[in-house]
Amino acid sequence: MFSAAWHALGRDEALLIFPEGKSQGEPALLPLRTGTARLLLGADRERGCRPATTLLPVGLMFHEPGTFRVGSALLLVGQAVPTADLQALAPSDSERAVSQLTERLGEALERLIVEARDQHTLELVHAAEAIWREEMPDAAREAGDRAAWRQRAARAHGYLAEAEPARTGALRSRLERYVKDLELAGLTNRDLSQGYGASAVLRYGLREGLALVLGLPLALWGLVNHLVPYQATALVVRALKPEQDVLATYKVAVGLVLFPLCWALEGSAAWWWGGGWLLGVLLVSLAPTGFFALSWTERLDRLRRETRGLLAVLVDRDLRGHLLGRRRAIMAEFQDLLRLVPEPVLDGRPR
Repeated sequence: MFSAAWHALGRDEALLIFPEGKSQGEPALLPLRTGTARLLLGADRERGCRPATTLLPVGLMFHEPGTFRVGSALLLVGQAVPTADLQALAPSDSERAVSQLTERLGEALERLIVEARDQHTLELVHAAEAIWREEMPDAAREAGDRAAWRQRAARAHGYLAEAEPARTGALRSRLERYVKDLELAGLTNRDLSQGYGASAVLRYGLREGLALVLGLPLALWGLVNHLVPYQATALVVRALKPEQDVLATYKVAVGLVLFPLCWALEGSAAWWWGGGWLLGVLLVSLAPTGFFALSWTERLDRLRRETRGLLAVLVDRDLRGHLLGRRRAIMAEFQDLLRLVPEPVLDGRPR
């Protein structure tokens, strides 16, 4: 494989390399393998005076990677890693060149990802970003701006956990309690910002309720067709206990086996009960009713949550104002702590 990659670079082809050498679920960069540096420097030395290979760092930021239709990934491309000075070193200094290039690549990648000490801390960074988006919407319009804020917040947390452990721990606890109370109330940060106008609530309720009622027959047909393989896939994946970073892969692999198997059994039953016409109806309806059932159940879950949030606000008229006050206090404290962090730390530059 190394030889094939070497020859590909010799033909000016592009290679995608994950330099950590393995998949892992923690929100931190593992020590890099030296293979990327050895491959690049060796290929360029072999090519002689031809243009040097470009080493372009790419960062991936995942959010809920194990959840279909909800998980997302943001890709950030950095500046090319400088290699000319290392390529100019004598062959006897090749190990030093490999070590320095690997170190440079690691530093470049760290500037393109969000690193946190554990998964829970990363979740709190996302929760803090959701607050920031609502409190400062003009600064949070672009995905790149939001990613940069998460990076700075995570770096600030790492620094402040040592420099200001008491204040950082207290803020962390306040944020955890706020997120929990918001979830228990069935509210989101957007709900707090927008409030509940009577006419808007009425229009929303009529629109969503009508869509759910009219879509119920198709949704039920889709649930009947897909409930068994869907639940069976979930049970098998849960029993296999995969790591979070490969959870979606396991779901796809298991689903590719169980869904066709269950559909074949359903098709056999349809043929036995109703003959070819019922089998034809089943086959034609499998894909559209499956997707429709997914969107219908998601709409129902969303309406259920938002109804719970509305009832919570109606029962406790001070709830929204209380949560808004807590949210603003959390953001104010975070901004105060942020001023204590050196700018090179926030930017991911060596101090």
